[in-house]
Amino acid sequence: MNCTCSNDNICVTFESTHFYSYGIAVCASLLVGFGLGWISQAKSRKQPSGTSALLGTEKQVSYTKDRKEASTYTQTVNRAVLTKLPFEDRSDFDRATRGFIAREKELVIRDKQQNLAWNMPEFSFLYENDQHQHKHKHKHKPPPNGENEEKAVNANGNKDDTDTHTRTVFDTSTFPPPPDSVNPSLWRNNQLLTLHGLYRVVGDIYQVRGYDVSVMTIIIGQSGYIVVDPLISSECAAAAMKLVYRELGIKKVVAVLYTHPHMDHWGGVEGVISQEQVNSGEVKIYAPEGFVEHVFPENIMLEQTNARRAGYQFGNRVPRDTKGNIGSGLGLTASNGTITFLFPTDLIPGPKATRIIDGITFQFLDCPGAEAPVEFMFYIPRWKALCVAEEANATMHNLYTLRGAEIRCGNVWAHWLTVALDMFGGGDDTPDDGFEVVYGSHYWPRFGREECREYLRKQRDLYKYIHDQTLRLANAGYNGCEIANMLELPDSLSKEFYNGEYYGTLKHNAQGQYQKYVGWFDGNPANLDPLPPEETSKRMVAMMGGAETVLIKAKQAFDRGEYRWVAQLVNYVVFDSPKHAPARYLQADALEQLGYQSESGIWRNFYLSGVEELRHGIDTKVKLAKANAKIGEESMTPELIFQKLAVKVNGPKAAKTADILINFKFTNDNIETNASTKEANQTFPDLYLLSIQNGVLMAYHNKQSEDAQATVHVSQRNLVRILLFKIDVWTFLKGDMIKVEGSSMALVKLLSVLEAPNRLFNIVTP
Repeated sequence: MNCTCSNDNICVTFESTHFYSYGIAVCASLLVGFGLGWISQAKSRKQPSGTSALLGTEKQVSYTKDRKEASTYTQTVNRAVLTKLPFEDRSDFDRATRGFIAREKELVIRDKQQNLAWNMPEFSFLYENDQHQHKHKHKHKPPPNGENEEKAVNANGNKDDTDTHTRTVFDTSTFPPPPDSVNPSLWRNNQLLTLHGLYRVVGDIYQVRGYDVSVMTIIIGQSGYIVVDPLISSECAAAAMKLVYRELGIKKVVAVLYTHPHMDHWGGVEGVISQEQVNSGEVKIYAPEGFVEHVFPENIMLEQTNARRAGYQFGNRVPRDTKGNIGSGLGLTASNGTITFLFPTDLIPGPKATRIIDGITFQFLDCPGAEAPVEFMFYIPRWKALCVAEEANATMHNLYTLRGAEIRCGNVWAHWLTVALDMFGGGDDTPDDGFEVVYGSHYWPRFGREECREYLRKQRDLYKYIHDQTLRLANAGYNGCEIANMLELPDSLSKEFYNGEYYGTLKHNAQGQYQKYVGWFDGNPANLDPLPPEETSKRMVAMMGGAETVLIKAKQAFDRGEYRWVAQLVNYVVFDSPKHAPARYLQADALEQLGYQSESGIWRNFYLSGVEELRHGIDTKVKLAKANAKIGEESMTPELIFQKLAVKVNGPKAAKTADILINFKFTNDNIETNASTKEANQTFPDLYLLSIQNGVLMAYHNKQSEDAQATVHVSQRNLVRILLFKIDVWTFLKGDMIKVEGSSMALVKLLSVLEAPNRLFNIVTP
């Protein structure tokens, strides 16, 4: 039996139903290549062990960890998309380039240590044809310039006289067509997301796009700039402001608006302003009422779970090319700079409020429970411009978020879009004849009253339809999975590109609405107390005749293009034998084809992230986003600190130890740190009593106990450093940053029952 496989292959040949050992199937070239080519290709990546060869028919099948081309089935699926949507409509390209002022020729942003925070040229394959692709790793070309160049002169009359930026608008007609390995609709959407630079929306409203997953809006007031949603990373926000200063002139920032608590709308704030400016009253920060209460629970309570799953959602480990990560769909990707936070100084009450900020009238509409727990839209009558924040986008958004978050209600979301239409769109509640421009914190604006109204109506109807039809089918007795596979949007909604499934999808949103109302249990008692996945897999594989038999059937299904079924079937083998290389590689091949077919950027990233880890294992050196110390050390209230600790307690271990009772007395250091706002000061009381009994940590505000084993005098900052494992407790005990009355061992005992989270837990393997 001759083998012609490559060095990196695990060879499988079918010959009736006989199975032979791994050694017979692997060719001698593999043994030679193991010391040469395989090592040079795989570098530090380890190939899974426990492989075996399956020998069957005359057809030879090679299981490899190589990246695969799009199959004929995938190509057929993707080509069909071209007939379902109006790709001849180029109006979004006109909208996305309208008002263009300037851009960087090479948009690469680094932090102080020269680590990449943002690298637009990594996505150059979206806007450069093959003949324009950069030839080597470190030199990046800007998007091509068109023959009909549109040039602009900045507000100071400066001409394009530098080598770092250009005022030549993008020529989108030269953008390359979709490759076989990408859904054409997602390809089109993400090409639009590469159109970075500074744009004028209307009047004195401007946007910087393409510097992060979100968009930063700049409004010129009487005396300075008002910045809306300063991105994720301070480096990216600072780079965006540098472009603003260069093109619109040097002015002070007088106000910052956080539209809602998601990190991509506040994390870059210290790239725009400083804590000192806030403390002095030079800058005010506006946010919706309830912002502080919601900003940290989602980002802190499940910090590691969200970070790990967000790594999948944004494809952090997936190569950026036509077979890999082409962008998340909502934006290209999340930046990787320094995340910062400053407390808001002014909270906007709901549901309606008016504020004059630097001479400009803002009419706010609070929209709780829609895209975020709290979020405001605002209307500026002077320019008849409505900022919809993230309540309306050029995509179907998430009612259920794959990275993990509270489920959103489509009915509530639709309600607030209806209110916005009535208040600002020319309805009975509109003070004037209504908006002429609608823009948000992602994507590009819409222009003209009727176009804007239709856009908001159809975005509203999208979420209402998903909500209502999911419940209709649930009332007919269908479960979440069944509904997800039954539900289809009407053509009047599905053929609008702004309702495309580039971020959220109809399937996972329908399942989210079902779960919101019904929960995880589908009513079938067989599913009430199922076996865990690993045990189920072992039994299923044994019942089906063993791993080799399962893989034969799975490969036959793969050859028929049944990739969803292959992924389900082979998952049993992977969870039964996680080191079984043929199973891992076949599973990866199936997920890869599903990723190639996905219209959703985050579905594609989830699939391809799984592919990377099945083929190469978990990268233990992966870097997570860098959070400024202020997020934990200065911005967490004591209530949140203790709740964070409560979910770190190893309950079984704590239940077996003696009860813990500690008085905490906070020093004034934590209050001075947050002197920027009266509300912040009030959230930092002096006294807390911490107890651990029955494996449960409780913290009582304004209570102390004479029976406490210790009384700890500490600032909030130092408490976070100790209890969240940032600095060893003995280092503090030897210094003057903490004072303990009574037994220091009580604090040590508390630390002994806290469990460090697993930042790189398994997802595609048990």
